[in-house]
Amino acid sequence: MRSWVYKFKTTPRWIRFLFLTAALLSAPVAVSAADIRVAASVDNTEITLEDVFNLKVVVEGTQQAPEPEPPTLPDFKIRSGGRSSSLQVINGQRTASTTFSYQLIPTQPGNFTIGPFTLKIDGNPYITAPIQITVRKQESSAPSESVVFAEVSVPTHQPYVNELLPLTLKVYRKVDVRNVNVELPLDAFRKQELGPPKQYHRVLKGVRYDVYEWNMALYPLRPGKATVPPALIELDVVEQKPSERKRPLDPFFNDPFFQSPFFQNQYQLKHKILRTEPIELDVLPLPETNRPDPFSNLVGQFKIDATLSRTQLDQGDTLTLTVTVEGEGNPQDAVLHLPDAGALFKVYPDQPQFTRSGGDDTIAGKKVFKYALVPLASGTLTFPAIRLAYFDPRAHTYRTVHSEPLSLTVTPVENAASLQTVEPQTGAPDVRPSLQSPVEDINPIHTRREDFSDQSTGSGFWIPVALGLLLPPAAFLIFARLHRQRQRLQFDTAYKRRVTAFTQAEQRLNRLAAECNGDDRKTVQELSQIVRAYIGDRLNLQGTAFTPGEVEEQLRNRNFKEEQITATRQLLDKYEILQYAAGQHSDPETLLAESRRLLETLEAA
Repeated sequence: MRSWVYKFKTTPRWIRFLFLTAALLSAPVAVSAADIRVAASVDNTEITLEDVFNLKVVVEGTQQAPEPEPPTLPDFKIRSGGRSSSLQVINGQRTASTTFSYQLIPTQPGNFTIGPFTLKIDGNPYITAPIQITVRKQESSAPSESVVFAEVSVPTHQPYVNELLPLTLKVYRKVDVRNVNVELPLDAFRKQELGPPKQYHRVLKGVRYDVYEWNMALYPLRPGKATVPPALIELDVVEQKPSERKRPLDPFFNDPFFQSPFFQNQYQLKHKILRTEPIELDVLPLPETNRPDPFSNLVGQFKIDATLSRTQLDQGDTLTLTVTVEGEGNPQDAVLHLPDAGALFKVYPDQPQFTRSGGDDTIAGKKVFKYALVPLASGTLTFPAIRLAYFDPRAHTYRTVHSEPLSLTVTPVENAASLQTVEPQTGAPDVRPSLQSPVEDINPIHTRREDFSDQSTGSGFWIPVALGLLLPPAAFLIFARLHRQRQRLQFDTAYKRRVTAFTQAEQRLNRLAAECNGDDRKTVQELSQIVRAYIGDRLNLQGTAFTPGEVEEQLRNRNFKEEQITATRQLLDKYEILQYAAGQHSDPETLLAESRRLLETLEAA
C-alpha cells in the first residue's frame, strides 16, 4: 500500500491532476428533488410566418431526465431536435443538466401561449412556465426585394370535374439554400407527378434568380368550390456573418481570400418557411345535356383505333383484337364498351396496359386493350365499330369517336362437327377381352409368398414421405415471416426507412456517378444531401437540417463505434467546407468513393 502511495507522490503533477479530475467526474452524485430545476425558453418571442421558434427545455440537476411531454399546440407543428447532456465542475462543485430541443413551426398568425411542458423525475412532477409568443403575417414585398420566395400557379380557375389541371410550384432564390423540403396537401384532388423537379435560371426585373420548379397534375374530384391549399416550403438559407476581426491597416489580410468562410467561419444556416397563397377554384360539373350513354367520365381529347392480328383463319382458330385509346387528359381512366357481337364471336378480354407520354405540363399517353376473338360462324364476318365518348373541356361539349368496322374471312373445316362441345357418353361399350388366351389373361402368376409382401417401405419410400411432411410447415413459416415483414414495412414507418435507407442512397450515388458533369460544388451539395438523407432514414430523424454536431450526438446515443462517428463528422464538415469555402476544390470521384465507404460502414454497424 505504501509503495502505491509513494509512486503516486512521485508521479508528475499534471498526471496526478488528470487522475483526480477523472475520479471526480466518474464519482456518483446524489440528486435530490430540491436540486432539480426545469425551465423552457425560446430564441425569439416574435416572428413571422416565414420563421420558426427554437425552443429548449433545460433540466438542471440530472443527466438522466426523461423526455418532457409537450403541450397541445394545434397552431404549430412540433419537431424534436434531440437531447444533449452536460457536466461542469467548478471549484469542486458539479453541475449536471439535460437539454431537450424542439422546433415550432407556426401555421397561422396570432398571439399564443406555449406551455407548460411536463415531466416526472423519481415520481416528482415538474412543469415549465408558459411563454407568450407572437406570430405576425409576413409583410408583402416585391419579389426583387426578397432573397428567396415561392409562387404557385394553375392555367385556369374554372376546371371541369376530372379535367387535367397542371399545377406549377416555383421557388426563386438569389442566395445559397440547403435542405429544401416541399409539402402540399391536396386531399380534395387526385394528383400525379409530372416528371422530376427542374432547376434553371431566370431574370426578374433585372435580378438573376436560381429557380426550383415542381410540376404536378391535379384532377378535381367534385363540382363546387375547391381550394388549392398553401404550399409549405422549408429550407435553410446560408447567411454570411459579419467579420469580427477587422484589419484596416493590413491590406494583405483584408484580401477577400482571407475573409472567406474557410478562414473566418462566417456563415450560418437560418431555417425559413415559405408559404404560397391559396388558389380558389370553381369546379364545374360535367353537363347533363347531350351526355352520351355509355360515358365513363373521360375528359380531354382522344382518338381510338382497332386492328386484328389476322383477317383470314380457319373455323375454330382464334385471333386478337387490339384497341388503342390515345390522347391527352386522363387516358389512364379510359373504359371500353364493346358492341354486342355474341352471335358471331366469343370475346375474352385481357388486362389493358397504359403507357404515359407528354411533357411537364400535361399527361398524355395510350391505353391498349386486347381481346381474344373466337369466330362462331364461317364466311365473311364483320366486327362492328367501337365507340368512345368523352368530354372536351376546350370546346365545352361531348364528343364521340369510333374505330372502323373490321372484316375477316373464316374458312369452314371438314370436321366442323368435331368443333362442337362433346358430351360424355351415358353408356359404356362392351370391351370385355376374349378368353381365347387364358395364360395372357392371368399373367403374371405369382407362386411365392414373398411376392405378396409390402415392398413399398424401403429406404427410397421414406424420403418423399419426409419431404411431404416437412415441406408444408417450412413453406408456411417462410410465408409467415415474409408476410410479417411486408406488414411491418407497410405500417412501421421507422422500420421501412431504416431498411430501405441504404438501397435508396446507393441508387442515388450510382445515378450521381453516371450524371457527374464536372460541377464540383453541385456534386458536393448532392453528396451531402444523399448522406444526410441516409442518416435521417437510418436514425428515423425528421428532415435533413441537422448539424454535424447533432449527427455526432445521435450516433453516439445509438452506440455506434467511435471511429464511425469520427468519420461521419469529418465527412459532413468536409462537405460544408467544400460548398461554402472560397477557393476550395475536390475530386468528385474520390469524394464519391469516400461517401460510399462511409455509408457501407454505417450500414454494417
